[in-house]
Amino acid sequence: MKSRKPFWLARIGVFALAISIFAACGEDTTGPTGGDLDPATAAAAFDDLNSKYFEGSEGVKSLEYFGDFMIGALGTDVAALDLLAFAKADRFENIPAALRLSVAEGISPERIPVGALGKVFVYNRDTSQYEIDPLREAPSDAVWFILYAVDPVLGIPIEVEGALVEVGYLEIRDTSSFPTVNIGMKAVVSGIDAIDVNVTGALSETALDLNFAGSLSDGVGELDFTLALDAVTNATETTFSSDFNFSTSGFNVNLNLTGIEETEGAIEFSIDDGTNIIAFNLQVSGGVILEGSGVVFGTTQVAILSGTLDNPTVTNGDGDPLTQEELTALGELFEAMEDIFDFFFGLVNFALFLLILGLV
Repeated sequence: MKSRKPFWLARIGVFALAISIFAACGEDTTGPTGGDLDPATAAAAFDDLNSKYFEGSEGVKSLEYFGDFMIGALGTDVAALDLLAFAKADRFENIPAALRLSVAEGISPERIPVGALGKVFVYNRDTSQYEIDPLREAPSDAVWFILYAVDPVLGIPIEVEGALVEVGYLEIRDTSSFPTVNIGMKAVVSGIDAIDVNVTGALSETALDLNFAGSLSDGVGELDFTLALDAVTNATETTFSSDFNFSTSGFNVNLNLTGIEETEGAIEFSIDDGTNIIAFNLQVSGGVILEGSGVVFGTTQVAILSGTLDNPTVTNGDGDPLTQEELTALGELFEAMEDIFDFFFGLVNFALFLLILGLV
């Protein structure tokens, strides 16, 4: 899902520090680990998950290409949706303001048009639009969009003898009543529920409260995830938080972000395999890194963060400068962190995109 940029969470100052602080770490030695689970293993695992459930998913690739056409078929101008601005908001805390703008412009998300329920939409290459297929029917309380094969490298539809290749369908069930949200979406590819997501919550002019729960499958394994997004804007500031959890094959990740604008906030994340754990914590107030910020491998404190965002200090658990081995291990950890955030951003943008698709 990396094509749906910008990833607004990447602009949080706390995250920028977290990713850049060990950018110059060496890679020639092996540092301390947390038992069988080490940073290099975690990074490799995330790369594998990305390949399985995003880059290698026919359902995801099809939605990336055909998604905007689906939105158009349900009667909403894609340009108008930019005012709703989930994917366009350049920072997480800007989303409520974007929602306020959308309401001011008279754009209020509605449920699936009654005329679309029970219908199957197919893509017409001649008109570059999804159109109702009169020969097929979907369940009476849902709408189906046929999914087509997309080249994973070129990112364009695959054609065989001048025709698109059907791989499955996207089903949307929407019982929302704006501002309340209640949407279920499922992408069935080659008989497999490749994507299954439920979205609940509420939207207002100044606030967002959304909860996503779902799974991704490659037909062999399954990744289960939950995602809670909250943001509230008042006269002077915006507070925001997100809590993201996923698990697959005994591999569990939690990522929590909270904050007020760019210099106030916290990042907490952990990776565990049921026995061993790697945990990172960074808290900032007024640009100052707070006590308790650091990195733990298993039960060992391997790094303490202090100072300020502009001038951070990193020491080991004893308060001494980091050794090359410790720098290397932390460098590997932050490579894994980048993969975590890439995966997180992909799911956030994907989930919000499906929300928009269901609300139009």
